[in-house]
Amino acid sequence: MSRVPSPGTAGFSLPDVGMQAEACGPRKGRFRSAGFTLIEALVAIVLVAVVLPVALAAVSQSLRGADTIRKQEVALRVAQTRLALLVADGSWASAGTSGACDPRTDGEDTEGMRWQMNVATWRDQTVRTLKFTVSWGSTSEPRSVTLTTLVIPKLTGDA
Repeated sequence: MSRVPSPGTAGFSLPDVGMQAEACGPRKGRFRSAGFTLIEALVAIVLVAVVLPVALAAVSQSLRGADTIRKQEVALRVAQTRLALLVADGSWASAGTSGACDPRTDGEDTEGMRWQMNVATWRDQTVRTLKFTVSWGSTSEPRSVTLTTLVIPKLTGDA
């Protein structure tokens, strides 16, 4: 075997192919292939089996939260619209006190929603408190949005 000069000295050349083959040949002892071992594959499967259900539960919880917020926004819109109409035309004094939301007039997202209106006397006997509630959800997990305003009833001599 000839001696190869170090880089930076005159006459530097790469070793011949025979030396490369000798240097890159199989190592003595255990030979390892490029694939995964059984233990590595099992660890990966266990990791996926633990992480995947947790991630899916988080996604499911997020979707339920988004649905609750969407329904709350719909209920708020219904309550604002109905309350504004009742106050604007003065029909709050003679309107019904409860009912189901109508998807044709209140919007298709109001399916299964109910509304309730309560009128009470305020501190000043001439003013009324009008409380309008829209509710939805199951009996085990009820949800609702309530808006309250003050109204002054028309006096009997007012036109």
